[in-house]
Amino acid sequence: MASKGIEVSQAEIDALIVRVEKAIESGGDVAPQDLHLLLKVLKTYLHLHERLQNNDLTLHKLRKLLGMISSSEKSRAIKKENEVDTASNENNESNESSIPEKTGNGTPHGKRGADEFEEAKLEFHRHENLKSGDQCPGCHQGKLYKFDPSQFVRITGHAPLQATVHIIEQFRCNMCQKVFKADLPEEVLEDGPPSQRFGWSAIALIVLLKYMAGTPFFRQHVLQKMLKVPIMPSTLWDQCESCANAAKPLVDYLKKMAADGKVFYSDDTGNKILNQDPVIKKRRGSDKDQIRTGIHTSGIISVLEDGREIILYKTGINHAGEFIDEILTHRSDSSGAYIHMSDALSSNTATVKNGIKAFCNVHARRFFVDIHDHWPIECDFVIDTYKEVYRFEDEAKERGLTDEERLELHKEKSLPLMEKMFTWAKEKLDNKEVEPNSNLGEALTYLTKHKKGLLAFTEHAGAPMDNNKQEQKLKLVILHRKNSLFFKEPIGALVADILMSLCATAALAGINVHEYLIEIQRRASEVRANPQDFLPWNFKSCNSHFQNTSVDQV
Repeated sequence: MASKGIEVSQAEIDALIVRVEKAIESGGDVAPQDLHLLLKVLKTYLHLHERLQNNDLTLHKLRKLLGMISSSEKSRAIKKENEVDTASNENNESNESSIPEKTGNGTPHGKRGADEFEEAKLEFHRHENLKSGDQCPGCHQGKLYKFDPSQFVRITGHAPLQATVHIIEQFRCNMCQKVFKADLPEEVLEDGPPSQRFGWSAIALIVLLKYMAGTPFFRQHVLQKMLKVPIMPSTLWDQCESCANAAKPLVDYLKKMAADGKVFYSDDTGNKILNQDPVIKKRRGSDKDQIRTGIHTSGIISVLEDGREIILYKTGINHAGEFIDEILTHRSDSSGAYIHMSDALSSNTATVKNGIKAFCNVHARRFFVDIHDHWPIECDFVIDTYKEVYRFEDEAKERGLTDEERLELHKEKSLPLMEKMFTWAKEKLDNKEVEPNSNLGEALTYLTKHKKGLLAFTEHAGAPMDNNKQEQKLKLVILHRKNSLFFKEPIGALVADILMSLCATAALAGINVHEYLIEIQRRASEVRANPQDFLPWNFKSCNSHFQNTSVDQV
């Protein structure tokens, strides 16, 4: 697999060339470190050559890959610095009084007050020599009374996993040979039976480190070994698999719940399973079979009627459109129409009926961001239009508008701007002012071809403007892929999908995910029988138990 690039300065490249030329002239050997650097340069060349062959690389993208320009898509980064500076100076002069000053609230100083550590352990330290009513040891005249206690926060550290050897005292009768064991403390039994080497708390932490923090099993093994609690990577995997077995009935239930959502977000990202064989599948919208090899992790966010959100992942030879179709097979007939936000790729859109397609405006805008250097005037018009539209979206959020009120705001203010942009794009193409096969022509064609989906937020209450929410949740998958590189077997991908889906949904519900996973394992048989009673939003972290509320009552 070709590398995506190297981080090396021009001076290092120049020095490398000199050393290689000297080695060639003298007939000597090239140093090992120079061979490694040459290999990186070769991989970078192969990667760029592959991208160029696939027509997947513009000069703008090439400059991004080589680090020559910023990869930011913000307007101030796209336009030239002098233009931005001029505009910002004019705005500062005209709106100087309207800029709010920064206050102490929310200042990113890195410090947090004690009240922000909601589940911190509290310890009270009494004065050993003084109590209320005693004579003042300072002036020897007044008497002491209770005063507001002072406090500080102490963050302590220890090994992620710690081992404790429990030695149980035993007695045996010299006549009947019956053995009597000492009782174990309650806190020991709460973390698992004596036959279980890994406590539920340890298993939950291994899961969070691997699938939420992106720490591969081998790195966990190395850290534990340094801290004198060695655990093999294969053993860590076994614990994650056992947790996934306990969580699977709950994730299956969440999939059925997600089917009745009112808004769906979906997208996918590439992944790798080493021992995954090609499969034969029906082509979407056709009866023809095709051999499929591409592996993706598809993500779905389902927003329920009550506003709660369910996050689901699936890794395999599939696309996001197939995953959303699979979820929607469980949709009840009484649920009515739904809104599906995705990009405009046919492989990512749903085929189940009664759906309203909404396409991502950020994807449309990105086409113009990538080619801004070549067509700055045309691209500025589109980028500035979206800037104004997103300003109205921010206004709706700040005012806390309902879906209906937000729709009216966009109909009144955003729709005219969007219609003007679409009309302009169509005229450019119809009047042949732009070559249709050029980058600008393709960007304009994308706008006009998917106009209805891009305007969904101005026609349907609750329709989102973009797919940013789903792309943010896919970063969890990307972090895992970046650090672990691949799955070896399909079962590894399945375990990751189950645990990521449950942990991400629980984190979004605002609960203590570690305690939640402990409780799911402790009550695995109950979860299997009644998964509806163990939903993340039914869990109360402070007391480590579930409310007696069924899903029908929520």
